[in-house]
Amino acid sequence: LCTWTVVRKLGEGGFGAVYLVKDQKNAEFALKAEAADQSVKVLHLELRKANTDKGNKQERFTLGCAISVGVKCLEAIEELHGVGYLHRDIKPANYAIDKRDLRKIYLLDLGLCRKYVSRNGEIRAPRWAAGFRGTIRYAALSCHISREQCRKDDLESWLYQQVELTTGNLPWKCLEQDKKLVAQSKEKCRTTSSAELFKDSPVEYSAILKYIDSLSYYATPDYRKMKTLMQNALVNNNVKEYPYDWES
Repeated sequence: LCTWTVVRKLGEGGFGAVYLVKDQKNAEFALKAEAADQSVKVLHLELRKANTDKGNKQERFTLGCAISVGVKCLEAIEELHGVGYLHRDIKPANYAIDKRDLRKIYLLDLGLCRKYVSRNGEIRAPRWAAGFRGTIRYAALSCHISREQCRKDDLESWLYQQVELTTGNLPWKCLEQDKKLVAQSKEKCRTTSSAELFKDSPVEYSAILKYIDSLSYYATPDYRKMKTLMQNALVNNNVKEYPYDWES
């Protein structure tokens, strides 16, 4: 039985936490802990090397890596949506990298998932009001106003994550103790503060957010359109997606 040393907590959600741990050979892994009951956390997930919550020393990835990782994170969301579920807590700490294939990325922590289709395959009607689900920094605007989440909201959270992986920052990062101020900052980034959100990001990110905002509750997102914009960002910035930062 292997012994692990916990180095630090990488992130935590409503149903679990991810820790940076080391094995007896001093190799680092991301280890997921989830509640077996209301009081005890148990380690249960297969080990994945590294965690997308931490890039280089500037806490961001090189541009080519950030864009390529973003596409794979988006594909994971698309697959989850394809089987009828919303994630509702998209954030870097809920992704991990396979230690055997450093270019394979997994979407973790399904504790806040919600089925958005009925048994007959139709989209469930939204509730009159829904409780806040997610993480303040990455939560979609719908979460802040108690609106039922839909597929576009997972994508909005993904876009915030993408900006942070690319630039190392989000305008509301220092406001997280106040959900209202965070919501106001996210709203401003649609109007007067859009330049602040997308500073040092590819122009395609702004186009993606505009597309996400155009979607209705019942709309099926065009994931291919978003992935094409991400590929355009690679070409227009003359960067390559491989090797990833953690492969060097």
